[in-house]
Amino acid sequence: MEADMKQIPAPFKPDEPARTVPAELNRLSIEVSERLAEYLETAEDLVLAPGTRQSPLSDNPDHRVRVGVMTDGEWVWDLAWADLVRESRISPGTDFMQHVERLDFVLPEVSEERIMELCEALDIPY
Repeated sequence: MEADMKQIPAPFKPDEPARTVPAELNRLSIEVSERLAEYLETAEDLVLAPGTRQSPLSDNPDHRVRVGVMTDGEWVWDLAWADLVRESRISPGTDFMQHVERLDFVLPEVSEERIMELCEALDIPY
């Protein structure tokens, strides 16, 4: 059954190849998913857009997620991850989870210089 599981773009480090993770529901505990969702949605934004887009987990066009690109200075992710984690308790991947757990779910300060570097690396207008 795992072969049929949807794969979704995972949080990534800008200097590493993009990867996907399986959209396996209920992988995280409720407590961890709430802490992680807060981390994901309160990070520094590189891009925020008004409105929503269809969830990558659903064929239903009414299932929506927020649009944006977020960072903690080391990793980058779609804001939709906060919605996916909170609603479906999907894990964004072992490496990223270990990173967030090492930080005890506390976002580090990100300098304007680092935000500009990330925007340039990702071809995001700043």
